[in-house]
Amino acid sequence: MNNKNMTDSQKLDFLIDAVGSINSRLDGQQHELNTINSRLDNQQHELNTINSRLDSQQHELNTINSRLDNQQEKLSAIESRLDFQQDKLSSIESRLDVLEFKQDITQKKLDNLTLDCKLSERKILKSIHELNDKTDTIVAVLEIKNILPLAK
Repeated sequence: MNNKNMTDSQKLDFLIDAVGSINSRLDGQQHELNTINSRLDNQQHELNTINSRLDSQQHELNTINSRLDNQQEKLSAIESRLDFQQDKLSSIESRLDVLEFKQDITQKKLDNLTLDCKLSERKILKSIHELNDKTDTIVAVLEIKNILPLAK
Protein backbone atom coordinates (compact mmCIF):
# COMPACT_ATOMS: atom_id res chain seq x y z
CA MET A 1 0.00 0.00 0.00
CA ASN A 2 0.99 3.49 -0.60
CA ASN A 3 1.55 5.67 2.42
CA LYS A 4 -0.41 8.60 0.95
CA ASN A 5 -3.58 6.61 0.32
CA MET A 6 -3.68 5.21 3.84
CA THR A 7 -5.84 6.63 6.49
CA ASP A 8 -4.47 7.62 9.82
CA SER A 9 -6.08 4.59 11.34
CA GLN A 10 -4.47 2.31 8.79
CA LYS A 11 -1.17 4.01 9.33
CA LEU A 12 -1.57 3.55 13.04
CA ASP A 13 -2.45 -0.15 12.58
CA PHE A 14 0.52 -0.56 10.28
CA LEU A 15 2.82 1.07 12.86
CA ILE A 16 1.33 -1.04 15.65
CA ASP A 17 1.94 -4.18 13.59
CA ALA A 18 5.49 -3.02 12.83
CA VAL A 19 6.11 -2.22 16.51
CA GLY A 20 4.66 -5.64 17.43
CA SER A 21 6.91 -7.32 14.92
CA ILE A 22 9.89 -5.36 16.28
CA ASN A 23 8.91 -6.24 19.85
CA SER A 24 8.60 -9.89 18.88
CA ARG A 25 12.02 -9.78 17.25
CA LEU A 26 13.42 -7.97 20.30
CA ASP A 27 11.91 -10.63 22.56
CA GLY A 28 13.65 -13.30 20.44
CA GLN A 29 16.85 -11.33 20.63
CA GLN A 30 16.42 -10.94 24.40
CA HIS A 31 15.85 -14.68 24.75
CA GLU A 32 19.03 -15.38 22.72
CA LEU A 33 20.93 -12.83 24.84
CA ASN A 34 19.63 -14.49 28.02
CA THR A 35 20.77 -17.88 26.67
CA ILE A 36 24.19 -16.46 25.79
CA ASN A 37 24.36 -14.76 29.19
CA SER A 38 23.50 -18.05 30.92
CA ARG A 39 26.17 -19.88 28.90
CA LEU A 40 28.68 -17.13 29.76
CA ASP A 41 27.74 -17.51 33.44
CA ASN A 42 28.40 -21.26 33.15
CA GLN A 43 31.71 -20.59 31.43
CA GLN A 44 32.62 -18.07 34.14
CA HIS A 45 31.78 -20.64 36.82
CA GLU A 46 33.94 -23.26 35.07
CA LEU A 47 36.79 -20.74 34.72
CA ASN A 48 36.48 -19.85 38.40
CA THR A 49 36.64 -23.57 39.26
CA ILE A 50 39.71 -24.00 37.04
CA ASN A 51 41.29 -20.89 38.58
CA SER A 52 40.64 -22.24 42.07
CA ARG A 53 42.21 -25.58 41.15
CA LEU A 54 45.20 -23.78 39.63
CA ASP A 55 45.58 -21.73 42.83
CA SER A 56 45.53 -24.96 44.84
CA GLN A 57 48.12 -26.54 42.58
CA GLN A 58 50.25 -23.39 42.75
CA HIS A 59 50.15 -23.62 46.54
CA GLU A 60 51.18 -27.29 46.37
CA LEU A 61 53.99 -26.42 43.96
CA ASN A 62 55.16 -23.65 46.29
CA THR A 63 55.21 -26.17 49.15
CA ILE A 64 57.17 -28.64 47.03
CA ASN A 65 59.53 -25.88 45.92
CA SER A 66 60.12 -24.90 49.53
CA ARG A 67 60.86 -28.50 50.47
CA LEU A 68 63.22 -28.81 47.51
CA ASP A 69 65.01 -25.63 48.61
CA ASN A 70 65.43 -27.17 52.06
CA GLN A 71 66.80 -30.38 50.55
CA GLN A 72 69.15 -28.33 48.37
CA GLU A 73 70.49 -26.58 51.47
CA LYS A 74 71.04 -29.95 53.17
CA LEU A 75 72.80 -31.30 50.07
CA SER A 76 75.01 -28.21 49.94
CA ALA A 77 75.98 -28.76 53.58
CA ILE A 78 76.75 -32.41 52.87
CA GLU A 79 78.76 -31.41 49.81
CA SER A 80 80.78 -28.97 51.92
CA ARG A 81 81.47 -31.69 54.46
CA LEU A 82 82.49 -34.08 51.69
CA ASP A 83 84.84 -31.46 50.26
CA PHE A 84 86.40 -31.06 53.72
CA GLN A 85 86.76 -34.84 54.05
CA GLN A 86 88.26 -35.00 50.56
CA ASP A 87 90.83 -32.39 51.56
CA LYS A 88 91.65 -34.43 54.67
CA LEU A 89 91.95 -37.59 52.60
CA SER A 90 94.23 -35.82 50.13
CA SER A 91 96.43 -34.69 53.00
CA ILE A 92 96.49 -38.22 54.44
CA GLU A 93 97.24 -39.63 51.00
CA SER A 94 100.19 -37.25 50.62
CA ARG A 95 101.49 -38.24 54.02
CA LEU A 96 100.98 -41.90 53.17
CA ASP A 97 103.00 -41.43 49.97
CA VAL A 98 105.85 -39.99 52.05
CA LEU A 99 105.58 -42.90 54.51
CA GLU A 100 105.60 -45.42 51.66
CA PHE A 101 108.70 -43.77 50.22
CA LYS A 102 110.40 -43.86 53.62
CA GLN A 103 109.27 -47.46 54.10
CA ASP A 104 110.81 -48.39 50.76
CA ILE A 105 114.10 -46.77 51.80
CA THR A 106 113.94 -48.50 55.20
CA GLN A 107 113.19 -51.84 53.51
CA LYS A 108 116.24 -51.41 51.27
CA LYS A 109 118.38 -50.55 54.29
CA LEU A 110 116.98 -53.57 56.15
CA ASP A 111 117.68 -55.81 53.16
CA ASN A 112 121.25 -54.44 52.99
CA LEU A 113 121.66 -54.93 56.75
CA THR A 114 120.35 -58.49 56.47
CA LEU A 115 122.79 -59.18 53.66
CA ASP A 116 125.63 -57.59 55.68
CA CYS A 117 124.68 -59.72 58.71
CA LYS A 118 124.66 -62.91 56.63
CA LEU A 119 127.98 -62.01 55.08
CA SER A 120 129.42 -61.18 58.52
CA GLU A 121 128.00 -64.41 59.95
CA ARG A 122 129.53 -66.39 57.11
CA LYS A 123 132.84 -64.60 57.57
CA ILE A 124 132.73 -65.16 61.36
CA LEU A 125 131.81 -68.85 60.89
CA LYS A 126 134.67 -69.18 58.43
CA SER A 127 137.03 -67.49 60.91
CA ILE A 128 135.80 -69.74 63.74
CA HIS A 129 136.32 -72.76 61.53
CA GLU A 130 139.83 -71.59 60.70
CA LEU A 131 140.51 -70.92 64.41
CA ASN A 132 139.16 -74.37 65.29
CA ASP A 133 141.43 -75.89 62.66
CA LYS A 134 144.40 -73.93 63.98
CA THR A 135 143.50 -74.82 67.56
CA ASP A 136 143.21 -78.49 66.60
CA THR A 137 146.58 -78.22 64.86
CA ILE A 138 148.16 -76.57 67.93
CA VAL A 139 146.64 -79.16 70.25
CA ALA A 140 147.86 -81.97 68.01
CA VAL A 141 151.37 -80.48 67.87
CA LEU A 142 151.40 -79.95 71.65
CA GLU A 143 150.18 -83.49 72.19
CA ILE A 144 152.83 -84.82 69.86
CA LYS A 145 155.47 -82.89 71.73
CA ASN A 146 153.97 -84.15 75.01
CA ILE A 147 153.38 -80.68 76.21
CA LEU A 148 149.67 -81.48 76.51
CA PRO A 149 148.28 -84.76 77.69
CA LEU A 150 146.42 -86.72 75.04
CA ALA A 151 142.70 -86.13 74.92
CA LYS A 152 140.62 -89.23 75.26
